[in-house]
This record gives sequence, structure tokens and C-alpha cells, in this order.
Amino acid sequence: MRGHILAVVERGDDVLTGLRIRDASGRVWTFTAEVEVELTASHARLHQVLGQTLLVSYLARGDRLLITEITD
Repeated sequence: MRGHILAVVERGDDVLTGLRIRDASGRVWTFTAEVEVELTASHARLHQVLGQTLLVSYLARGDRLLITEITD
């Protein structure tokens, strides 16, 4: 899904652990990263501040959406 970042969750070392994103229809998605993804939390925040979208690939596991890949 592609959308605008509303919130970035990170560990203390700039590792992205979660995102909240709004898609074009206005739906808000909450994602969790169980494994380290290539995008840093600071890079995600840059997209948030600039109003740029991100493309998130994910798997649904129970009630959680797990990030598998993030691209600009």
C-alpha cells in the first residue's frame, strides 16, 4: 500500500519498528516491523516532513500488519 506517514516508531538507534500511514482513501494503517528493514526511522521522518509517500509491502498475521519491504 502507498500512503503518507502519520507516525514513526523506532528503537533508540534509528531502527524503524513501526509506522502509521494514511492511504489515498483516508484509511489509516498501522504496521509493525518484526525484523530490521532497510529504511531508517530518520529517513521515514524525512518523508513525513516533506509530505512524500512510501510504498509498504506487508503480511497480515492475525490482527497485525508486518512490514516486509518499504520503498520510496
